[in-house]
Amino acid sequence: MAREQEYPAQEQYPTIASSENFEIWDDVEDGVYIISFNLNGATIAIDHETFEEFASVIAEASKFHKSQSNGRR
Repeated sequence: MAREQEYPAQEQYPTIASSENFEIWDDVEDGVYIISFNLNGATIAIDHETFEEFASVIAEASKFHKSQSNGRR
């Protein structure tokens, strides 16, 4: 008989942010944020210490994308 897959409980990995396309969980025990990209199924872990830098790089990329997209229609 096939065993049902067990998913982590919200208490173990609390969701700190989510959207239709992304989810971020906090893995307190390992000191990382787990980011799931729902569109392609990729999942990555970012250390708590480097998360702010990661978020800053994403914000920078978003600004660049918006500046490039403004002239295109």
